[in-house]
Amino acid sequence: MNVPEDFFVPWYMDSWEIYCSDLRKKVIIEKDIYEYGRLRR
Repeated sequence: MNVPEDFFVPWYMDSWEIYCSDLRKKVIIEKDIYEYGRLRR
């Protein structure tokens, strides 16, 4: 596929940002569940 680099980079960066924020949310939620479970015991 022949795509100019300056076209590809912003798209890639946006996807990476979305991916990272989703990952951060997932980690925070899992940490909350873990903390909550530990406190109840």
